[in-house]
Amino acid sequence: MDCRLIAAETSLPSGEMFGRALPFLPLLFTLACDSGDDEPDEMNASRIDTIEALSGKTADGQTTFASTCGSAACHGADGNTPGAATTPTLADEVPGLSDRELIGVVINGYETMPPQSSLKDQQVADVLAYSRATFK
Repeated sequence: MDCRLIAAETSLPSGEMFGRALPFLPLLFTLACDSGDDEPDEMNASRIDTIEALSGKTADGQTTFASTCGSAACHGADGNTPGAATTPTLADEVPGLSDRELIGVVINGYETMPPQSSLKDQQVADVLAYSRATFK
């Protein structure tokens, strides 16, 4: 669920009604935005299903990882040398994620990681295979 969309579509009360409703607006906005529909594994669900069904190639995944994620500004060439203090090491993160969650993080982004939406489905499947083989 996109909170900006909810805020744009919600009509605010006017006049005296607005004064009475004002204390409740933060609560209403929080409830509307915290629906649980925006988890990385649920956004783009049909694309995630498609990628899960593909067979990834570890060697191709290593190549894609190196060119997309392996820079010093991202996860580093080894995946465990983060470019920023907030970048997690992949050896700590990958084992705790399901394939579906990991695919969702790659294509949707998560926290400070931008979405890698330009990757083709097969490339994401390849990165998944590489990640599973490398970050245990």
